[in-house]
Amino acid sequence: MHGVFKTVWSNPDTKAQKDALKLSAEFLRLFTIEALHRAVAYQREQEEDDLLREEEILLDVESLEAVTPQLLLDF
Repeated sequence: MHGVFKTVWSNPDTKAQKDALKLSAEFLRLFTIEALHRAVAYQREQEEDDLLREEEILLDVESLEAVTPQLLLDF
């Protein structure tokens, strides 16, 4: 996580505390899980066949793209 932050910091001497890094990592983890849950729910809604809604699905990129705007607003 620290390496990701360092790529956008303009001052190379900038440092982050361990707690801040842990919190940022947890936020990113929760954001990713929420994105996947929403994308799966969206894709299941798009399925026409009720039997396909109950099976395991392969998540499409289009489903992630469809839920991204609202997800970003919510977070």
